[in-house]
Amino acid sequence: MMSARFSLRPWLAICLLVLSMVASGDDGQSAPRMVTSTVEPWGIFDGPDRARGILVDFQRALFERAGLPLRNTMQPYPRVIKSIASGEADLAVMFVSPQSAAIAHSLGKVVDERIVIVTRAEYPQVKTLDDFNDHQVGHIRGSRYGAAFDQHAGIVRVPVTNVEQGLRMLLSGRIDAMTSTEHSLLYAMYINGIDSQKIRVAIPLFSAQGTSMSPGIKSTNPGWHR
Repeated sequence: MMSARFSLRPWLAICLLVLSMVASGDDGQSAPRMVTSTVEPWGIFDGPDRARGILVDFQRALFERAGLPLRNTMQPYPRVIKSIASGEADLAVMFVSPQSAAIAHSLGKVVDERIVIVTRAEYPQVKTLDDFNDHQVGHIRGSRYGAAFDQHAGIVRVPVTNVEQGLRMLLSGRIDAMTSTEHSLLYAMYINGIDSQKIRVAIPLFSAQGTSMSPGIKSTNPGWHR
């Protein structure tokens, strides 16, 4: 079951806030610069001006409703973090974590999403993270999944480029488990024709909140924060 739920009201408030911060919706220099992760299905980059995905469609519709031009750049998640931290971008949807809180301000919750660890169907039953001691668990490079996972001393964390790669490694036996958002895992299984009977959720890590993040005074866009 997919558990992501979008909260429209905070995003509408964000768009109104944006309108009050820029001199004109037609001013390309002061329009907010959005960055979106290329983690499917949240953000999918098919080429110049051909971005799509759950967050892309959502942002496009709401910015259009607010009468504000959308300047959206698709980036790998680690680069999204750097763009917000440096002030090169003004807005991004990121999961709430100590890392995101250290570099940006939350402007409102956008989505709730489960973070889960999946294994092959025949893998022994798992009750806690300790059951993965000395086992290899894949994760998206640059992502954070909470202190319990990120700082676990017994887990061998294996960074992967995307969920598709992680699932291929899982099914071939190169890793023992894969960690990601539930939506990303289900989407990768669907797109790649992976039989759902071959993979099961071992344990849910937690339900994460995705929020819109702004770098505040670090922004290099002079028309964005006055």
